[in-house]
Amino acid sequence: MNSKQIPIETFPNGTNVLLRALNYRCMGGTINRVCMVLNTTEKAVLLKVDRDWEDDITMDIAFWMPKAAMYMIEGEKSVYYLKNWAKIVNIWHNN
Repeated sequence: MNSKQIPIETFPNGTNVLLRALNYRCMGGTINRVCMVLNTTEKAVLLKVDRDWEDDITMDIAFWMPKAAMYMIEGEKSVYYLKNWAKIVNIWHNN
């Protein structure tokens, strides 16, 4: 099955999306986390890992992700994929 990559859809603030990276940072790591959209600008999306879904996360993790670093796959809903060069940098820390 061939998957067609498409540009990301913009979701309203407060919407949960699944953030996935199958070969994160070219090291074979995977990311599969439910994140909440906090804000969207023309060039980036502010995401926060949803601790209600991700019970192994013990602190708030929020980060800006450039839209250019993400894509969606045709036919899937509310799933953002990260390109392998994307970098997640936490911008705040709360317990």
